[in-house]
Amino acid sequence: MKKVQFSGRFLSMALVAAIIVSLFAGLTPAVATPDIAPLSVTVKPFIPAYTFQDGAEDTGDRLNSLINELTLEEKIAGAGTINRLGVNGGRTGGGEGLHGVAGSQATVFPSSLGLSQTWDDALLEKIGDIIAKESEAGIVGGLSRLTPVLDLLRDPRYGRAYETYGEDAFLTGSLGTAIGKGMTSRTAGTNEQEYLQFLPNVKHPLAYNNEINRLWTNSSFTPRNTYEYYI
Repeated sequence: MKKVQFSGRFLSMALVAAIIVSLFAGLTPAVATPDIAPLSVTVKPFIPAYTFQDGAEDTGDRLNSLINELTLEEKIAGAGTINRLGVNGGRTGGGEGLHGVAGSQATVFPSSLGLSQTWDDALLEKIGDIIAKESEAGIVGGLSRLTPVLDLLRDPRYGRAYETYGEDAFLTGSLGTAIGKGMTSRTAGTNEQEYLQFLPNVKHPLAYNNEINRLWTNSSFTPRNTYEYYI
C-alpha cells in the first residue's frame, strides 16, 4: 500500500486550526430575547338590530321580521342585496346541486327520483352535508345552490320527473327536509361564532309542472287539486 506523506508546513497549519476550533467550541453567542407581550384579541359579540338577524329566535318569527322590514319596491324586485338591512344577496343559487355539485369533479349521487327509493331520511341528510361542503370547496363553489326540487311528480311525461322525489307529498316533504337539514348544518363554535354552512335554494315547489311554455305560462290549477294534492 502506498504511504501518504504530509509536509511539516501542512501539519503545522492543521494544528493551529485545531487549536482555534477548540477555543471557540465552548463559546455560546449571546442572543437577546425580545420581550414580546402575548397577543390579545377581543371578539365583540354580534348584537342583532332586527329579529331576523337573531339566530335564537323562532324561524317563523325571523321570516316575518324580514318580510315586514322590506319595502314594496324591494319585494317586487325580489329582494337581493339590501345594504340597509345587512342582507347579502350574494347567497343566491350557484348552479344545480340536486344530486351533487354540477359542473365540477364532485361526488355524483343518484338522481333525486332514485334517492327517493331509499326512503331514508338519515341518508339524505348525509348527502346534503356532502353537497354543501363540496360546493364550498369546489372550483365552481358557492354558498347556495338550486336544490332540492320539491315538485310533485303528477304525470310521468313530465320532462323533469327525475328531479323530483316522486308523487307522494309526504315522502317529498320528508326527504326534502332531510337533505335541507344536512345542507344547513351549523359550523362548530360558540353561539356568536357558528353559522349555517350552506343555504339550499328550494326550486319551484308549487304548480311548476303545470307550465306549457317556460317563458310565458299560466300555471292554473283547481282548488280541489290544490288541497288534495299540493297541500
